[in-house]
Amino acid sequence: MLYTLSRNDQRRGQKLLAWLSLTNALGYGFTIGQVIFLLALEFGASDFQMGFFYGAHLITSALGLFVPLLLKDRETTSIWCGFWWVRAVICLSYFAIPFFVPPAFRSWALLILYYLFLAARALALPAYFPVVRALAGRGEEKPLMANVLTMGQIGLLGTQTIGFVVLSLSLLKTELLNLYLLVGIGTLFNMVTSFLIGKLPATGRIDRGKFHFRRLLTVVLSHNQLREVFIFTLLQAALTVTVSYLISFMKNAVHYSSSQIFMFTVTGIVCAMLVSNMLKRVGNYIDSRVLFFVGYIVLAACAVIWLQWPFPALGKAPLCAAGLYGLTILALAMGGTIVLQLRTSLLPKDQAVEYTVIFEFANMLGALGAIFFIKGSENLLPAAFVRQYPYTVPFFLWYILSAVVACFTLLLNPREIIRNLSSIWPGNLITLFQAFQVARTPDLVRRHLAMEGLFLKANQISRDMLIEELSSPDIGTRAACLRVLNGYPDPRAVPKVMAEAMSDDSPLQTDAITTLGFQRHPEIVPCLQSLSMREDLPHDTRATLLKTRLRHGLTVEAEEFVSLYPLLPSRRSKLDFFIALVLQGDAALLFHFLEEELNRRPSPYWSQTLFVLCGEFFECR
Repeated sequence: MLYTLSRNDQRRGQKLLAWLSLTNALGYGFTIGQVIFLLALEFGASDFQMGFFYGAHLITSALGLFVPLLLKDRETTSIWCGFWWVRAVICLSYFAIPFFVPPAFRSWALLILYYLFLAARALALPAYFPVVRALAGRGEEKPLMANVLTMGQIGLLGTQTIGFVVLSLSLLKTELLNLYLLVGIGTLFNMVTSFLIGKLPATGRIDRGKFHFRRLLTVVLSHNQLREVFIFTLLQAALTVTVSYLISFMKNAVHYSSSQIFMFTVTGIVCAMLVSNMLKRVGNYIDSRVLFFVGYIVLAACAVIWLQWPFPALGKAPLCAAGLYGLTILALAMGGTIVLQLRTSLLPKDQAVEYTVIFEFANMLGALGAIFFIKGSENLLPAAFVRQYPYTVPFFLWYILSAVVACFTLLLNPREIIRNLSSIWPGNLITLFQAFQVARTPDLVRRHLAMEGLFLKANQISRDMLIEELSSPDIGTRAACLRVLNGYPDPRAVPKVMAEAMSDDSPLQTDAITTLGFQRHPEIVPCLQSLSMREDLPHDTRATLLKTRLRHGLTVEAEEFVSLYPLLPSRRSKLDFFIALVLQGDAALLFHFLEEELNRRPSPYWSQTLFVLCGEFFECR
């Protein structure tokens, strides 16, 4: 169950979560993942063992099944903090392997310690997503998750850069000692992260009662959206394992050095950062299913290239290999980020931890399935083929899984994806880039004019941005949206425009009522009738309401014009009044009020306006 936090606690927690995501990445970047993989290869780990290393964080995530049973009624933030301290202590055990374990068993010892280390992480992970959900305000899940991932990727970029420098300069005598130096740095940052987690506010607790895994799994698989996310999580986990075999491939088949592999990883982290930053900015304008589909198509293409690229040519072109590796990680990160966003947004508040455990179970199934499929397939192939074309099986499985996910995504919503594919066309992407530049303009007037120009562009992104900005707290931006809608109606905007028109406290009420006159929607007429019944409506707003009612074909009696005219406070309200007279189509009534205005000896500007309106009246007749 999640607690309802105050807005101040949410904002403070979001800032702290971003910073501890940075220190956490600096910690686990040196104590799990790349450094440990290279350490295992230094100890002589086999490909089968490396498969368990690559899938360890996914396999151990299934330990979250026991969290609701063992930790019921415990506070989620304290669970996360406690297991992170346990994890920080366990990582010190890595240093005992060279002193107490015989060389033949060091890879197995490292694998066991690695799984113990990740077991603590897995027991804390079911509490992580509920903490993020509690700290996120309404509609903030996607931006917050993208921001957390971006900060984490900045930390990972730092770890890979430090690792590249340490291994390239060989600060210590051997590569093994250099790798242990990196592990020591990571241990320090793990302790800092544990301290920062303890500063987060209490966010919820694990509910009492028995954890009905089978019942929850049945619920997830019977619910359309949850079932889709479960399947995507499973396939994403299998893909993560197969793509991770690139490290073994580059070390054992192409014979790149550890420093070169770190250089490739830096490229991959930069690309993953670009993806998270892009999703944070475009998540509200580009359908995530389109990005999901395109990402896995790119991932399938990368698998084909890795399969077809000859080893000698690849070894002589490290920069090209780094670029291809970066593109691969970019596509994988795009899919992974969207899956995480979907998981976070679909968590029910009353059983957030329990449903998180179900998705971690999908991670375990996907990783184990990939590992044993690769091992079993290699055993079925001739030994000569495996020696001549190593890692063909994981790369081919990578291609099949990417194609399956892309096809599955397309089959779920074929019409919407095909229709929204235009959102990633260059024109739409240029519009998004221009919008980010406009948002940084310090001059409010210039910013509003520039935003209005963007809304007038003839593409889908500009229309989606207009609908989104109708909810902006900036009154100038909302006014720009309303002006554009007067010339380019959009039925999606009607509910927001109606809400603005019905609000007596909105300074744009009159503008919103004017905009309703140019929209066509069945709910507008009842809205206008409700407004006309209000006796406390300002007189200038009532004049605007007259013309909007007439534009929708409603009847307005001549007595309303006669009673309202003496009460109009400004030229602007009188302009709306005369526009209503033109729309009414009563020549005698129009000339009556025109005579009233001319008797007051108006200025040339107002006289010209009146005669233009009369001219429009006769053109209409």
